[in-house]
Amino acid sequence: MGSDAESLNFSLPVKRTAKQWAIQIGKYFGILCAAGVVAALVIYFTKDSTEPKTLAGGIPDDTHPVLFDGSIDAANPYKGPSGKELDNTWKDLYDINPFAAPGKDLKALHKTSIEVPTQPGRFFVSLAVFHQLHCLDMVRRYVHNDHYQMDGHDSSVPIVDHIDHCIDMIRQALMCHADTTLITWKGTFNRPEPDFNAEHQCKKFDKIRDWAKNHEVNMTDEFEKDPEALKRVLIEGIEQNAK
Repeated sequence: MGSDAESLNFSLPVKRTAKQWAIQIGKYFGILCAAGVVAALVIYFTKDSTEPKTLAGGIPDDTHPVLFDGSIDAANPYKGPSGKELDNTWKDLYDINPFAAPGKDLKALHKTSIEVPTQPGRFFVSLAVFHQLHCLDMVRRYVHNDHYQMDGHDSSVPIVDHIDHCIDMIRQALMCHADTTLITWKGTFNRPEPDFNAEHQCKKFDKIRDWAKNHEVNMTDEFEKDPEALKRVLIEGIEQNAK
């Protein structure tokens, strides 16, 4: 009977006073709060390893589906005979002044930059996509060098080295943002033809460009603030053209 009584005592609910119940609930609540604090700290201290290394605060990052036209004979404003109109169309994609970023944001990225003369505590930054598009335009021009006659005489870097740099920057960007859209095939097994007309998920470039354009630094104001800087730029330009 003794053993039955002991088993019975363990199976019955324990009677507690209101004070004891309050203490027990308080313990459980404390454990839950501690677990929540630990989880929040883990998320906070590990988020930098997963978030993209860019500035927060308004740079558009939303996406939308875009159907690529991969036909060889596809016509668009970025293809066609070399000339002023085509050059301006390309240049309009990336010819945007830097914008100003607060020093604390650069510190978070472990980076430094040149301070904006009229905005103490803020520093010049640009978006990588615009340099990448500049590089692609340089490659385009070099492909049509019979028209552009690029010989590097107005640059401190040989033209071949500049183009090699641009190709490698484009390579790194493509590998960084590896596009995993599926490419299918047309035709037959003996005569296959890739179908590049596929739908991709893309960032809204026009919104990014408009944002950068709306936030670009007015360089005229900066040179007025620091006329010596303008003088140096003009002298360097004259010296480069004299070589």
